[in-house]
Amino acid sequence: MLKCVLLAQQKQDEYIKQLASKVELLTTHNKMLKAEIMQEFDSSTIPPGRLYSKFEPNPREQCNAIVLKRCTQLEGPTCASNEVEGQK
Repeated sequence: MLKCVLLAQQKQDEYIKQLASKVELLTTHNKMLKAEIMQEFDSSTIPPGRLYSKFEPNPREQCNAIVLKRCTQLEGPTCASNEVEGQK
């Protein structure tokens, strides 16, 4: 019985050592990522407190819809681009 307890204790010790090494590896990786992020932040040309963005215009331009009070429906909303094309 004592042998079984010692064997179980040895397995637990080995498992704890494996977990400790994995935690140490993750800690090291986390430190490297923090350093990389700080390096990117320091080399950024954007002033602090500002966010950079890529402007992407709306491909549909502007579309207007009208809803009437008496549930009367019109043929459909007209887009500004359709009206411009119709005038050409």
